[in-house]
Amino acid sequence: MSIPTDPNSFQSIATEPNTPEPQQTPEESEQKSSGDFARLTPCSKNSRLAFHDLATAIHEEDDSGTYSWHHRYLHIQNTLETLEEDDEESSTGGEGLELGPPTKIQTGYWRLNMNLRPARSQFGWFIGRGRWAANARDPHGAVDILLTPHATEASVRGRHARFIHNLDSNRLLIQAEGTMRFNGETLYKGDRRELPQDSSTLSFGNNFEYKFSWLPIDQDLYRQQLDNLAQEVNHASRPPLFMTPTPQSSEYILDKYRIRGTFATGSSCVVCAATDTSGNPYAVKKIIAKSRRAKLDVDNEVRNLKRLTENRDSPVGFKILYSTEISC
Repeated sequence: MSIPTDPNSFQSIATEPNTPEPQQTPEESEQKSSGDFARLTPCSKNSRLAFHDLATAIHEEDDSGTYSWHHRYLHIQNTLETLEEDDEESSTGGEGLELGPPTKIQTGYWRLNMNLRPARSQFGWFIGRGRWAANARDPHGAVDILLTPHATEASVRGRHARFIHNLDSNRLLIQAEGTMRFNGETLYKGDRRELPQDSSTLSFGNNFEYKFSWLPIDQDLYRQQLDNLAQEVNHASRPPLFMTPTPQSSEYILDKYRIRGTFATGSSCVVCAATDTSGNPYAVKKIIAKSRRAKLDVDNEVRNLKRLTENRDSPVGFKILYSTEISC
């Protein structure tokens, strides 16, 4: 992957060794010690009501009940909160409309934690309403993250999606098991997307929306937990240590690749780690042209790499993203 570009646009943005760590709030410290690396929070009226119904059903059953497996992933807040209308609904209310008393509901979120493994670790955490009729032998409906206790909810499939780690890069993915939306993009069954650093929105059916967000966690601990998982499922290929499991603020998007920092430099190029939208790892070579002669050399290398790409018998694959004209 060869990308000639202006050397000034291409400076290392890795954190310097002596840069002080920002101080954490008590809440962040508690989250980090819990081992949770992310959470999924209902953020639409329908999803919040479904969470309330699930929390209520869990409170009303004993420890060996239907939802005992799903309860382990849930964090339910101690106090009730007011159910708010979705933005679209609240903006269409008429003047003089007489409203009843506010509805109080139970709120919370689902925890993602490597100590709270899914039922089948190699396939990740399944999300949905459960497959209770089709999988009568499965005591927890063949899902880990149960979105609703209503088995006939038409907007959510029995298995609608799953969170799964790409163990070649340690990055967490969302994989669609049915049609859904991820940050506004429609995903179909089998589509995968890497979870970026910023919060993401997952949408299922009729306005069941959820916010995925990362939490602070010790990266060495998280990496060791993923190494243990890889060993358990006999996954031999492992990413280098400098590739953190959690996305970092220094990463950026180039075409359909996420550039994840510099790991080698030379007089005429910089080599960076990268992942595609499915979390598959790549090495990106950024070539720096400092003179007209160097620019010609870069163009020749790009042409040669394109020839290798077109050669189906070549054991090495290359992806040329783009080239930039440089004034010399």
